[in-house]
Amino acid sequence: MGHATHFLQRLERVEGPALSLALGLYRDPPMLKWVMARLLVSTETPTVALALAPGPEPPWLLVSRAGQFITCLGAGMQPEAGLVVSHSKLEGAVGELEAWRDVQARNAGQARTAVHRLMTAGRWLCREDLEDLLVLSAMYPDFFVDQARELNESLLAFEAAFRPRDYQRHTDKSRAALSLYWKHAWAHSHAALVATEAYRRIEHIRPGLINAIGMAQIVSDPAWRYLRGATLRTAWSIGRLGRPMLAVMREWGQSKGLECWLSVLGLEAVGLRHAGTRAEVIKTLMRSVPPELRAEAEAPTEGMHVRLAVEALRLGGAPAGLSTQAIGILLADHELATQVARADIAQRQLAALPGLAEPSAWTDEVEALVVAIPGLCAQHVKSNHRSMLMTIVLQLPAIARASAADLCLPRATLQRMDVLHHPVSLDAVRDHLERLYAPSRRARPVQAKKVPGRNEPCTCGSGKKYKACCGG
Repeated sequence: MGHATHFLQRLERVEGPALSLALGLYRDPPMLKWVMARLLVSTETPTVALALAPGPEPPWLLVSRAGQFITCLGAGMQPEAGLVVSHSKLEGAVGELEAWRDVQARNAGQARTAVHRLMTAGRWLCREDLEDLLVLSAMYPDFFVDQARELNESLLAFEAAFRPRDYQRHTDKSRAALSLYWKHAWAHSHAALVATEAYRRIEHIRPGLINAIGMAQIVSDPAWRYLRGATLRTAWSIGRLGRPMLAVMREWGQSKGLECWLSVLGLEAVGLRHAGTRAEVIKTLMRSVPPELRAEAEAPTEGMHVRLAVEALRLGGAPAGLSTQAIGILLADHELATQVARADIAQRQLAALPGLAEPSAWTDEVEALVVAIPGLCAQHVKSNHRSMLMTIVLQLPAIARASAADLCLPRATLQRMDVLHHPVSLDAVRDHLERLYAPSRRARPVQAKKVPGRNEPCTCGSGKKYKACCGG
């Protein structure tokens, strides 16, 4: 007699609700696995007895520690030594899973729509879709980390294969490829944003969940495409993750190029968002300031940090200038920097957007616009990286303390701006890719292989004349 037949025959010992519960667990292995994990079943326990009904002498369901069904005991029968689980605990664990499944079922369609929007909305992902994605991330906190990794690998593969000559003329194939690249570049930024918020929200439930080095890599990957918005979002994510990022940022500060710049932006964001880290952040940034400017940088007067930053830029390069600028903002000029950002956004960025020729008419939504627009800006940082990075440092105070939802605009605002029906210029995407990878793809002169004369020694080393050897 097979094991399954034996177990099902023993079900004759129970009836009513107890029988329904036993059959439900038997037919639903994931539910039993959940129950065993939820009740913290010891791996050293050979058998577990689950009470199928309340009362002093209930019927029992016996299962192995691996979740295999052994037998059923009728009311009045007592299980042998092993872990005993009361009916109230069993019912509670089963009820939790059923409630969880109900939430998943109700949100499944909404979640599918939100993920589709994530992949196709480009930079205009609306706030409502982001909030749906955050609900999904609460159920599957690792989903968006994996999504960000997969998108990054796909984008890197496209960028490695990109050749400008293949996209000089827009064919249907090239249009589709460039459009998909652009959408996925922004989807990568959105996924990193959601992953950051998901991990931060559940950290108090699962302490130690945040792997600082791993998360720093996830949130910084979008910035390597040198889009202004992605760079600001990376800084926001580092600030949101908080103190665990400090050690990583110090290490990045010893590097060169983008990692060094991101360390300054990340440290500034952490200091702006978490007042308790500010002194430590300033001390770290001060190491990049040229020695002759440190005394002034430690106590800047109003507006002096701008002059100091320019002088530091001249003396020590971009990292020194950025650090000096950030120190001035952290010490005294949070509000001034925010005002500068507002003026910059209103004058340059909002006026350039379709459907928004008069930014002053948007006073009822100015806060949303000031925070979200820089984080969605598609300007290429490499076009003038020093002045652009200075602008990013100044705009960070308006963004660093925002919520994740603040970094996207409401659907009604996007509809009012009429940007949803204006696809990105594919020429701009192609130009972005060219600027991104042109320095590493410069053509090198090809040197023709030198051929020896007929009467000269052969280059193969035989000692014969070329005409009598390889040239014969």
